[in-house]
Amino acid sequence: VILGAAVWGGNRPSPVLRERINKGFEIYQQKYAPKLILTGGGSPNELTEAEVSKNELMKFGVEPRNLYVEAKSNSTIEQILFVRDRYYRRRIILVSDNFHLLRASEICRFNLMNVDTFASDTPLSAESNVNFCVKESFALIVFWLFGLG
Repeated sequence: VILGAAVWGGNRPSPVLRERINKGFEIYQQKYAPKLILTGGGSPNELTEAEVSKNELMKFGVEPRNLYVEAKSNSTIEQILFVRDRYYRRRIILVSDNFHLLRASEICRFNLMNVDTFASDTPLSAESNVNFCVKESFALIVFWLFGLG
């Protein structure tokens, strides 16, 4: 499962989404996962995060029949609940950036899903590291306290 991230103008993946796509392709190529589930909604008049991910993976040569698209979600919890309800059997592999994976895996565990995680290789500046750490720490606390995410 490649979790969505921002899409930039012109239907281009943001650097964060690009690295998630790259890591998902790496996992697919190494045959850890025979299929990829791409998640994430979008803004009006733009392709969704999942559609942009699909287009990029098809450029890498991934067959469309091996790509599943969830293009309506607006949050991590919506993405994971979709996967749980539609595709989950025994275990999933989640791909996201390092800071996001803790909260995403907690949401999975709360929903009794066995999960393995792979962090994308997104290079971040010191300032971005601090920003992501604070944002995800707050989001994790909100999930633990209120079940929102």
